[in-house]
Amino acid sequence: MNITQNFDTDALLPWEQPAWHQDVENWLDVVFRERGWQRAGEVVEVQRRPWSVILKLNAPVGGLYFKACSPALMHEPALTRALSLWQPQRVLPLIASETERGWMLMPDGSPTLRSQFEAGAPLSTWLDILRVFAQMQIDLLPHAEELLTLGIIDRRTDTLADQFTHLLEDENAMRLEQKDGLTRDEFDRLQQEMPVFRRLCRELTECGIPDSLEHDDFHDGNIFYSQNRLVFFDWGETCLSHPFFSMVVGLNSIAYRFDLEPGGESWCQLRDAYLQPWAAFSDRGTLLRAFDLAQQVGAVNRALTWHRVVSRLPLRWQQEDADAVPGWLQIYLERRKRYGND
Repeated sequence: MNITQNFDTDALLPWEQPAWHQDVENWLDVVFRERGWQRAGEVVEVQRRPWSVILKLNAPVGGLYFKACSPALMHEPALTRALSLWQPQRVLPLIASETERGWMLMPDGSPTLRSQFEAGAPLSTWLDILRVFAQMQIDLLPHAEELLTLGIIDRRTDTLADQFTHLLEDENAMRLEQKDGLTRDEFDRLQQEMPVFRRLCRELTECGIPDSLEHDDFHDGNIFYSQNRLVFFDWGETCLSHPFFSMVVGLNSIAYRFDLEPGGESWCQLRDAYLQPWAAFSDRGTLLRAFDLAQQVGAVNRALTWHRVVSRLPLRWQQEDADAVPGWLQIYLERRKRYGND
């Protein structure tokens, strides 16, 4: 069975449509007129990916950023607006949005945490950030059902095994025996692993941490940070799922930047900082067990996110990131060996 969506090779992304840029500028002009602003200078494209485009423009209040999301991630404007109301200290408010088209206009939140690290900020900067992010996830627990109504990706922990089963049915996405895909042996191991994966999901649920906001692309490039402000952004890949999954990408990216050994002293300090606010939910042993489980199961969750994004692109764009799905499944297999939870 192949569940990859069959787009025509010549299909256009929204921003490749001939009138798209003019439609955006017309919409921006309306937004500016409503606020009594004058637009200065040109609208400049600063980033283009198959799943989003970002434009920069100037207003009397300073630099602004317009973002257009792909159909797979259209929930981001509505989610961002809701998060800015629930967590105004941690999420910048939108200036305007067009949810049906996946458009939003945002203030400039610079500088990013990444730029701070590039300027020499120490690893210890992460410790308070991880605690704050964990507390934000806890504070958002009462909004779980509302998150689903906003169209957020539904990856609740008790649904993951079924979603993983469906993913493995898409053999095209596995890229079997291709340079950037799974080997037949790896694919067979994943299929044989399904009963174990179901058990891991069940054990993770039994650890007592409720599903909440899961960023799924949590790294220093998606955080605005300065001495007086800490703001999280880029919510397009966000799920309602096990909150610890955010540390799959999070700790992986930190370890890469600072050359940390997974499981080493510094890595464990970061893990413990993140877990500290969760102490009200379980004892330390259970939290550590849940974290280890999440580092494994979360790799499959990440593969599911990439599959959602890539499979909804026109065929000519799918090849560019097609290796991400098998790549994260290979990481899952590697982590199963590392943690040895058989």
